[in-house]
Amino acid sequence: MKVTIKPPELQLPVGKILQPSPINTPGRWTKRRGGMQVCLGGFEDAGKTQPVGVWVFLRGDLQGGASLRLTGNRLLDFRAMKIEGPDEYNGGVLVKNPKPRYIVILNHKQVPLTAYGKWLLKHPPKKLPKKSYTLKPSVVYQYAVPINLSCQYDMSQGGIYHVRVELAHPKIWSNWINIKVPQ
Repeated sequence: MKVTIKPPELQLPVGKILQPSPINTPGRWTKRRGGMQVCLGGFEDAGKTQPVGVWVFLRGDLQGGASLRLTGNRLLDFRAMKIEGPDEYNGGVLVKNPKPRYIVILNHKQVPLTAYGKWLLKHPPKKLPKKSYTLKPSVVYQYAVPINLSCQYDMSQGGIYHVRVELAHPKIWSNWINIKVPQ
């Protein structure tokens, strides 16, 4: 059986790319850089029956807000991602101070790509026109479309995964969050 994989069609978003967030964001905000902060929040029911994904929240500086450029395509807006896991024990080490005890060493390894993720590396999406946005001071905005991680990364094993993404324009890394995928 022959299967032809066509590249995804890039379309400009119909609705708003950023919308004020109705919820308080979980996790910690990254340090301010250029008047902007980024925070990740994970899906509550990740794995097995739901896709593993994250929400991205943005906030401008308390004094003057911030400006950024987005295309509306999450593959272009959040190009770099770091996903490690699932946690496995990699032995232990004896610590002598303040009192002798063993500490478990966690094995952090990069999550392998799925077939679609490998295909995306060979066929990166075409550029779309960027739109400028001004974030109002201290208002939290939610990126309208969640980032589905499980379509690009093999997160089929149960365990705890560590995730962070980089905003493309400007280049700011988000905080690390832990996403638990059930066994």
